[in-house]
Amino acid sequence: KDEGKSADGKITLNVINYHVGTDYAADYYEYLFDAFKKTEEGKNVEFKFEEIPTTDAYNQKIKLLISSGDLPDIVLNGGNNITALAAKSGKVTDITEYLDKDPEWKAMFSDQDLEFNSYEGKVYGIPVSKEFHIFTTTKTYLRKQDLKLLT
Repeated sequence: KDEGKSADGKITLNVINYHVGTDYAADYYEYLFDAFKKTEEGKNVEFKFEEIPTTDAYNQKIKLLISSGDLPDIVLNGGNNITALAAKSGKVTDITEYLDKDPEWKAMFSDQDLEFNSYEGKVYGIPVSKEFHIFTTTKTYLRKQDLKLLT
């Protein structure tokens, strides 16, 4: 957006982020923003962060910002179910057209990825990572449940 552009051509994007401090993903998100600034597209981009230390505080802040119409340029939606609320506000960008124009980019995301970030058939965000959760148990527990160990 032009209003974030300075006289030297730099663009400043406001970001609200809850992956900060000792959060499990803080280093990863810091890396993502730093890596983007090293790309051709990101060389003239600066990020101004508002750091919210907990997920609960973040969710409350986002809802307040949506209702006030004063959202930052970049909002992380890490499972806090704000896509519909943000889309209804009319303050977020439908990126469906951009995905449709770039099939290679769109192919990077599963239908579930896009559905999670959609409202009424329009896509409002994309994932920046995938998390895999692994459940483990003990042989003793399996025996007690009369279950066989898979090999």
